[in-house]
Amino acid sequence: SYSPYDTSWFYMSALPQDTENWCGALGAQVAALCVFLFGGSAVFLSCLLLWCGILALLHSVIVYEWERVAAGAALV
Repeated sequence: SYSPYDTSWFYMSALPQDTENWCGALGAQVAALCVFLFGGSAVFLSCLLLWCGILALLHSVIVYEWERVAAGAALV
């Protein structure tokens, strides 16, 4: 949950404000870094990582469907 006004390496404010990121201050740092490096495609990157995590839970799927995992990574 990226917010451009969360305190991070790329945005500082003298006014005290609460972090709006769902994962707190660490999540705000990671989100700001991903948006800085990847731009708007950082949303798709997080979706891909979530999808790979779900597939990792279903390990047998990865063994037999590795082509789909590679195609999904290449697509992003």
